[in-house]
Amino acid sequence: MKLKTILHSVALASALFAVGQTPAAAAEFPEKPVRLIVPYGPGGGTDTIARIITGSITGYLGQPMVIINRPGATGTVGTAAAAAADPDGYTVLISDSASMSVKPQTEKLPYAYTDFKVVASINEAYFMLSTPKSKGISSLKEFIAAAKERKLTYATSGIGSPFHLAMEQMARVAGIEKQLTHIPFSGTGKAVTAALGGHVDAIVSYPNAVISYVEDGKLNGLAVSAKKPLTVLPDVPTFAGSGVDFTSTGWKALFVRADTPKDRFEALQKAALALGTDKGFKKLMKALGETISVKPGAEFEPVWHAEYKAFANILADLGMTK
Repeated sequence: MKLKTILHSVALASALFAVGQTPAAAAEFPEKPVRLIVPYGPGGGTDTIARIITGSITGYLGQPMVIINRPGATGTVGTAAAAAADPDGYTVLISDSASMSVKPQTEKLPYAYTDFKVVASINEAYFMLSTPKSKGISSLKEFIAAAKERKLTYATSGIGSPFHLAMEQMARVAGIEKQLTHIPFSGTGKAVTAALGGHVDAIVSYPNAVISYVEDGKLNGLAVSAKKPLTVLPDVPTFAGSGVDFTSTGWKALFVRADTPKDRFEALQKAALALGTDKGFKKLMKALGETISVKPGAEFEPVWHAEYKAFANILADLGMTK
């Protein structure tokens, strides 16, 4: 399903909810629309998922959830805005590893990861290594062999991004960490453009950013960081299946300030967890190739905190800690 079609479906679903749903009569919260801060620009992967969420969650909240895009500085501008908002439950943040696990350890920011608590996780996301067809590298084995002969470049959406750290971890496992040069771009779109133009030897991204180019033969999908091949790209092997013992999982989750009142937190969480069984939400997420993983905060937070500690080690190795 094309992205434009997915976004149209989201808009239609939102309209149907607005017409067909009755606000929860006995609920004291929410009494007005809830803001969902998206710390990235419109049209990107996080924004698209946010629109799928808002198209489905309104019926469970009893009030609209309205997207506020606050892009900038790898998600930290929007995250800082959420941290500065009143802890009244009317501001929710959708975020990921970049602004919640990486940037708090590499930059002086007006927030700490302890300022937030997780309402619910939304999905799991895997990373994919791809190469321009013009480079003549069509497998992970060939990529590693080429790297041992000469230095290779790889593009990501930015320094300290989950893609950057995942590639550095993989390179250490494969024994080619000194043979790769990271070329950061300000966003995945620019990194993809560089790869399509043959200006870099490889790109590390979420699969949905490059899937159409892999299907068209413009890029070669070498490996994904999941434990098994993805349904949307069944012919692209895993790193482990290609001889490199490496897996890595990204994620997106909904957050509120840690001092949000318990009753309001629970109301938001109840609505968010309902997404896990919502047919419309599941259909649109699967059309994007996303792995749905809706879990309560208490279950997901240990995963997040473990990731935070793991990233601390790799960031220290790269000399990136503040």
